[in-house]
Amino acid sequence: MNVDPLECNIVKNCAATLAGLGTAGIFNADCPDPLCLENRLRELNLRLSPKGVKAEVLFFRKNTALIYVYRPERLEYCLKDPMAKDLLRRLGYEEHSVLEGLEHLKRRFSSGNQFPHEIGIFLGYPAYDVCQFIENGGRNYLCCGTWKVYSQEEKARCFFARVRKCTEIYRKALENGMSIDRLTVSVRKSW
Repeated sequence: MNVDPLECNIVKNCAATLAGLGTAGIFNADCPDPLCLENRLRELNLRLSPKGVKAEVLFFRKNTALIYVYRPERLEYCLKDPMAKDLLRRLGYEEHSVLEGLEHLKRRFSSGNQFPHEIGIFLGYPAYDVCQFIENGGRNYLCCGTWKVYSQEEKARCFFARVRKCTEIYRKALENGMSIDRLTVSVRKSW
């Protein structure tokens, strides 16, 4: 079966988000035509937003785009974590809406000064782990999976295993003809 490359990338990199296990995912996609990609994302958002999922470009560079797929309600919850708020405040973010936070993140990517590691907060990683990653320069972690873990190692390992299994199941389902719409679940708040 011929699978749409964008949808294939979303499933490969963001299955946990589609399944409601995670807050967000990112991936780089070939993008020779930014306008075409924006139109595809707009069409995709019409299909996925009723289930609580959105996709947008964080950053364009040459012929690639960094695409962010997320659950806005869940992101809002992550951004309210006191440790996350403190880290983001120190990096120039103000306490506003999810959209304003994302706009600031986009500006940080566009500045090109350095990679904005606070993106871990926007991906739903534990705020403590994101802070420790930044403080330790990515070293001295307990284990590594979806992110580098500095606390609650066993809980993180279990989550990583769930994400791997979810991704495997979702990839096979997409290859067998299931639409990304059907793979995306509506999630009630449980966080």
